Amino acid sequence: MRFKATVVLSSVLILLGIYLLTIELPREEKQRASKRASERLFSFSNLEITRIRIESRKGIFEVEYFPEHPVSPWRLFMPVPTVADQETASRLASLLVNMRSKRIIEENPKNLKDFGLDPPAYTVIVTYNETNTEIIEVGVENLTGSDVYVRQGLGTTVYLVPAGIKPFLDKDLSAWRQKEIYPAASYDIKKIQIQSSRGQLQVMRQGEDWALEIEPLKETGREAISGKGDPGEISNLLGSLINLRGDGFIDKQKEAVKQSLGPPVLSLKLGVSTVERHSAFYRTENDPGVVYVVTKDFAPIYQISERSFQDIDQAFSVFRDKRVLALTTPDVIEEIEINRQGKSLLLKKKEGEWWVEAATSKKVEETGTIFRLLTDLYNLQAIEFLDEIDLKASRTGLSHPLVSLRLKGQGGLSLGEVHFGKIEGEKVYAHSSQHTSVFLLDKRELDRLPGEAELFPSPRDGSGEASSTERP
Repeated sequence: MRFKATVVLSSVLILLGIYLLTIELPREEKQRASKRASERLFSFSNLEITRIRIESRKGIFEVEYFPEHPVSPWRLFMPVPTVADQETASRLASLLVNMRSKRIIEENPKNLKDFGLDPPAYTVIVTYNETNTEIIEVGVENLTGSDVYVRQGLGTTVYLVPAGIKPFLDKDLSAWRQKEIYPAASYDIKKIQIQSSRGQLQVMRQGEDWALEIEPLKETGREAISGKGDPGEISNLLGSLINLRGDGFIDKQKEAVKQSLGPPVLSLKLGVSTVERHSAFYRTENDPGVVYVVTKDFAPIYQISERSFQDIDQAFSVFRDKRVLALTTPDVIEEIEINRQGKSLLLKKKEGEWWVEAATSKKVEETGTIFRLLTDLYNLQAIEFLDEIDLKASRTGLSHPLVSLRLKGQGGLSLGEVHFGKIEGEKVYAHSSQHTSVFLLDKRELDRLPGEAELFPSPRDGSGEASSTERP
């Protein structure tokens, strides 16, 4: 009986051993391998990375991360010291941090040539927390091209990882360097200051508007100008600045090159969030079509075209708000007074309808004329500012204007006034409460101001023809 029991027990133990060796242990090993295959290859985070070095057939590229820098934390140190393309460096760091193996290929590979790892196509060395390093070698793509073979250094397992890492390792110097001279979002720019042969222009963001100050050169004897900036023209300037890119780059002997450029033709300061960025533009006789831009010590000296420079170097008057009246919408106008050398036409809005106020009130029948007038007043813009001409100069005719226009809003609030002086060719001298200087308007703007005749249909005579009515 004892012998039979021993035989049975031995058989059970043997069967259990076979089960463990052939089923349970391989299953656990597969589970461990599957877990290893789905885990991240590296444990560091984006903020811990301090340096990334890439070695490939295109050379050695090395970028460093300076988190305390508010504008350009990524810098390229090899093959040249310059500012790195921030998006490229940031995306590569994120890909490395989040890299996961899709499958383990071989834990103890014998022939690395099959995977393109002898030698590897790319070797990436990541330094984190200043002194710690990790390495990853990248080989060829698999048959589908969706993944690449990698390993984490000598004697380590070969994995398959997504092939999206490869384009970032295959970039040349042109792709790694920052080409934008002013990398920023337009809404982050709070101030623009330009100093040139024209004097100094400064525009500052004030809520949704821009405040403008122009200081002419002292030798001109002209007074400083302050007011509102033209939102459309300033938006164009912002677009030109943030899209300005170098066509060429000088990385070596920059100080010597800078000394040879002479004085700048234009200096620029940008207030970006809480940071102020300085730059200077230079021309040389040797390269008449090229403008050199010097920004900061670590950046290259950029070369841009003369055409790109002209988008920035414009007459300061271009950026002045050309709106003659500061109206938010045409509908804010509740009262219009048009005075033609003593003859006054007063229009008032009552309960959504317009009336001519005289000895007796008359409701305006030609409502389309009023609608066009409100739209014209809202869109009224100066053609040219004449800061050098005195308001009382006889040539303007503004001491005794041909026509004066006064606007009021709800509750009798003044919305401004415009005075039209002498006509000169196709233009008319004008002045408004919005601007301190004289400016020119298109003569047609004066012709668009209606008289009472335009506000009421002309009566018809017996022949069916409209009788004429003179404008008062």
